[in-house]
Amino acid sequence: MKSVELHWVVDSPSPYNAQLFEHIAQNTDWKQLVHYKNMSLGTHPWKSELTKNHPVRAMQPRFGIDWQLVRTAFSGSNTQTTKWFVVGSWNDVNYWLVFLVLILRGGNLVVWTDTPNQTRKRSCLKKPARNGIKMAISPVYLCYGNRSTCGGFT
Repeated sequence: MKSVELHWVVDSPSPYNAQLFEHIAQNTDWKQLVHYKNMSLGTHPWKSELTKNHPVRAMQPRFGIDWQLVRTAFSGSNTQTTKWFVVGSWNDVNYWLVFLVLILRGGNLVVWTDTPNQTRKRSCLKKPARNGIKMAISPVYLCYGNRSTCGGFT
């Protein structure tokens, strides 16, 4: 049976994600690594050690790109390991590169994010960009923060 390698890609530690990551680390045979864009944020009120009970790495961008994360996405699954990426945002070039690499390679990708605002008026630049994104990631699993079912992009 193939082993599972799970890569979470998120902005920063939070209490609700920390509990999930700790549970996965303690209760599965999956190899998990959480890639944090920021190891902490001064704007967030929590001050506990949210990263101590699960494997983590801080993104280390060079010229804005975390090359190790991109290489990890490129390396893909093999005969012994199935690799999954769960990306918790889409506001950074590194997330876009992971999307692009995995979509082009046919890799395993889940986008885990807040519910998109479907009725919001978009600018003349953002509307076509958003529509292009919707088409590009249509084969991807999406999980929204409002607990709606995972499925295609709406």
